[in-house]
Amino acid sequence: MHYDPIKDTLNKLLQGTPCINRFTRKAFYICLDLFILRQWYVKRAIKRYLKRDATPCIFYDAGAGFCQYSDFVLNRYKSVKVLAVDLKTDFLSGFSDSLKDTVGTHLCCPKKERFHYLNKNLEDFAIDDTLFDHRLADMIIAIDILEHIENDLIALKNFYRSLNENGYLIISTPSSQSLKASFTAEHVRSGYSIDELQTKVHSVGFEVVSCQYTYGFFGNIHWCLVMRNSFKIVNFSRGLMMILPIYLIIVFIPSIILMTLDLICYNSNGKGILMVVKKKA
Repeated sequence: MHYDPIKDTLNKLLQGTPCINRFTRKAFYICLDLFILRQWYVKRAIKRYLKRDATPCIFYDAGAGFCQYSDFVLNRYKSVKVLAVDLKTDFLSGFSDSLKDTVGTHLCCPKKERFHYLNKNLEDFAIDDTLFDHRLADMIIAIDILEHIENDLIALKNFYRSLNENGYLIISTPSSQSLKASFTAEHVRSGYSIDELQTKVHSVGFEVVSCQYTYGFFGNIHWCLVMRNSFKIVNFSRGLMMILPIYLIIVFIPSIILMTLDLICYNSNGKGILMVVKKKA
């Protein structure tokens, strides 16, 4: 299955004047929070390891995509600078434009000034001392990114180089138990086992802080109910996207229950992995 064309279509729907961009993007992010279980796991990890009273620091959103996590951090942490890196410059510039102040006030200026983006390949890029006044990143997130990268060890080494001592890297990736990942056209590998991923991050120099399966029994039912069926509708015909909101309203309550159960229950196995690693001092 090809996901990039669907993402490109969604990105076009988000575009418009800065005012419209802000409105449509906010609505889109709310929908992602309501229906994407992965976001629940990632945001919980960010809140756990990046405290609200943290001194000014750098948050690096690697493979930022629609920049929903960049938006979350900019809103929650008023002193944090965000660097978003992706190969899709139009995704990044669209989000940056949504931060512009169009009504003659200074309300959006702090966010706009704290957000930076670069078009870079993660196999070639690492933050250096010149980018943020001799500061490296205090937290990096790589959400469903490593399975897209041919040389994942090089990317992990670049993440290590980009982090301050005691900085955190949050990784979300399909597990090797995920059959859907093997049918995703943009993936270069179907997923990881926990042992394989731990071995790779250890070889680079990281220390594993926490590791868990995501999309366990309840999460997998949620994925089939919401994500798989939604992609089937969109792939069958772009015109059917108009009925998608109706379908999502119907499955909304079961979806919330299933995601909550997956988040609070221990998953002995699962279709995804969430790993938090730390750069040793």
